[in-house]
Amino acid sequence: MVNEEMYRVAWQRRHNINERALFAYIRTKLAVETKTYLNSLEGRNPQTFHITNHFNERWLLEIMRDAYTKFGLKQGKFLDEYQKKEEGDNFEENWLLLLLLLFRDISYFYIVLGIVNTIKQDIKRFVEDQVERGVPKAAIITLLGLYLSTRNIIRSQTIARTEITKIMNLASQSWAESQKKVLTKKWIVILDGKERPSHNAMASYPTIPLNEKFNVGGNLMNGPGDNSAPPSELVNCRCGLMFL
Repeated sequence: MVNEEMYRVAWQRRHNINERALFAYIRTKLAVETKTYLNSLEGRNPQTFHITNHFNERWLLEIMRDAYTKFGLKQGKFLDEYQKKEEGDNFEENWLLLLLLLFRDISYFYIVLGIVNTIKQDIKRFVEDQVERGVPKAAIITLLGLYLSTRNIIRSQTIARTEITKIMNLASQSWAESQKKVLTKKWIVILDGKERPSHNAMASYPTIPLNEKFNVGGNLMNGPGDNSAPPSELVNCRCGLMFL
């Protein structure tokens, strides 16, 4: 069994690798969708550019479904390596069943779905500004493409970091529940000066039973990325769970 500091280092390394991979994946998907969307603007009135079927909830949820499946299963392998595995666990089956339930309720992804609305609001504001300035339609489309490309990088970073934390910790909880041995859990904080004060305080928080919740800045959470917490405790979080 590795100690807490060894596990923290391993967690941070794995989180960074997963975050970069998911960032590249989402950015690629956004780039393809942006190009398709821009092509659809030919012949249209700029005032209607914000009315689009692109960047919709179903499209983004499919991206998330792929990510949750892939990175959740990878997390099980990570825990098998860095935690003491009990023989005969059925984590993979539990994880896939959990995802079937999870993706029935899109409200779980309210932060991700908020990105969809933000994209459309950004398009509307940007185009209205260009029209008011008297910019020709062809130029508006070109400028809109450049604007969205820049914004897509920021969006991809936010989604990747936030959702990887959710995926890794939700999968970790599922992994722990699949073990024969009764486990406790410890909140692991990446202490590099970028963590929230409420999460920094969790570094000294005691180990608790698996079915209990942490008190994080007054919010009760199963672990990092728990969707029941407000966005202020979720967005860009990198914390993890260790089991004892």
